[in-house]
Amino acid sequence: PKTVTGVGLKWESSSTVYKFQLEGSKDAGKTWSSLVDQSKANTNISTETFAPQDIQQLKLTVLGSNTGGWASLW
Repeated sequence: PKTVTGVGLKWESSSTVYKFQLEGSKDAGKTWSSLVDQSKANTNISTETFAPQDIQQLKLTVLGSNTGGWASLW
């Protein structure tokens, strides 16, 4: 595991608001804990910070967007 304190997301469309959840796992994906919850986002967010955590894997779940289109990361 690596100590993680945040993420930077470069969305394909900088003008779209994406709703998402970011989770982290310390045990190769057996259990997941919430790191970021932007399921009710109403602004475009590209940088998230959180308390340092030892993480082995990250899981990003995109829940939708204000345009109804899909999400793409660069």
